[in-house]
Amino acid sequence: MVDSTRKVCLITGGTSGIGAAAALEIARRGMTVVIVGRSVRRCMKQLNKIRWSVPGAHVDFLIGDLSSQKEVRRLAAEFLARHPRLDVLVNNAGAYFKRREVSVDGIEMNLALNHMEGVPWRKNRGGFFDRTQERQN
Repeated sequence: MVDSTRKVCLITGGTSGIGAAAALEIARRGMTVVIVGRSVRRCMKQLNKIRWSVPGAHVDFLIGDLSSQKEVRRLAAEFLARHPRLDVLVNNAGAYFKRREVSVDGIEMNLALNHMEGVPWRKNRGGFFDRTQERQN
């Protein structure tokens, strides 16, 4: 059962580096942490690290490709199905592609992953945050 009074933080790129450190520290502060990553193995490793460091921590993960707008919308729907709301969004995922690559949506990969992945989470009217606000009212 999800604790509906606990603040919920979603962190993209939370399996390594700054994202992993942020996930651990946010869990220490008592928030539910939801990590978004591409690898089940890496997400599980980070969840276990957090649970070992913070006994009783509320941690979850979602798997998906953040360079795909369809995947980000799917992740948002999956998040909404599992959690009562989103209080904090940390858009940490990113990469630098030296050679030109194009996402499944036809968007240059640096732009798709580093800038566009956050759009579905941040949409205003009828978007993700509006739906989490509706649940609180």
